Amino acid sequence: MTARPVRRRWLIGLVAVLAPVNLILFATETFPFDVLADWHRAVGLRYSGLMVVAMVGLMVAQMAAILAVVRLVAPHPAAPPTLAAPPVSAPETLWLPHHDVHARVLRLPRTGPGGAETDRSQAPRLDRGYYVSVPGGFAGMFDTAQGPVFFLDDRRIPLDDSVRCTVTPGRRRSVFRLWRGDSLDVDLSYAPPTDIDVGDAFSSAFDRDFFVWLAESHAEGRHQPAPESP
Repeated sequence: MTARPVRRRWLIGLVAVLAPVNLILFATETFPFDVLADWHRAVGLRYSGLMVVAMVGLMVAQMAAILAVVRLVAPHPAAPPTLAAPPVSAPETLWLPHHDVHARVLRLPRTGPGGAETDRSQAPRLDRGYYVSVPGGFAGMFDTAQGPVFFLDDRRIPLDDSVRCTVTPGRRRSVFRLWRGDSLDVDLSYAPPTDIDVGDAFSSAFDRDFFVWLAESHAEGRHQPAPESP
């Protein structure tokens, strides 16, 4: 219901109440109509136009006074609640580029198991992070608003200040270890890369080995994966 119909109903109700009350007061010459009655008897114009105007003016003044009092004592309507914009949620599925093989991407749920490798051309986008294949599944890292996260299959480990990573290199097998405080959380043996399809046989271990890159980047606080567009 809008304010205009409510206001019109108030005015009609006030007129319906005040008109008969004022007529009774005028007929009995009760204050303030006794003053008007004395005046119109003095001039001899009992039902003159001026008398009608005076009565209407008095009734309008009464209505204004009543409305003013009602506005003061009536509760003010509460302001409508402000609807906050819904939070922008991160996508549930990540598309991560392979650290070594340009043509491959990993479709990874943000939480839980279910990663699947596919062709890069099938990815609708590339998210910030990398992955590599390890015995039995996939490992890698991805960026979030709270910082980088390491994953190993269905495990997700935030790479915060409590985490420490090391790589013990070997000719055939290298070992990646991840500690949270004094607790060893990840002890992963993997085959170090030997043939990278980027055409640079003289690149360092930092560039060639994902786990070396991860350990050194975390130690220096500079996780900056910058995947190319699909």
